[in-house]
Amino acid sequence: MEKLIIWIVLLVFFYLMSRINTWKKRAAAAFLVVGQRAITKEERKWGYRNALRAGEKKAERFYVPVGGIKIAHI
Repeated sequence: MEKLIIWIVLLVFFYLMSRINTWKKRAAAAFLVVGQRAITKEERKWGYRNALRAGEKKAERFYVPVGGIKIAHI
């Protein structure tokens, strides 16, 4: 009985992991569209940044973080 419960838990876990990847890809595509169709600079930045977080590689071309490298003055 215990082995059956372990197998069920494992099957549910792997099923949910596969669904998470599907929704992550969909969210990345949706955020990229939000960034492309944004009206203001803040909306565009928000969309591209979230697309990058979700794993969309195309968003790297459009999103440039402001103040990325700071050089200390001596």
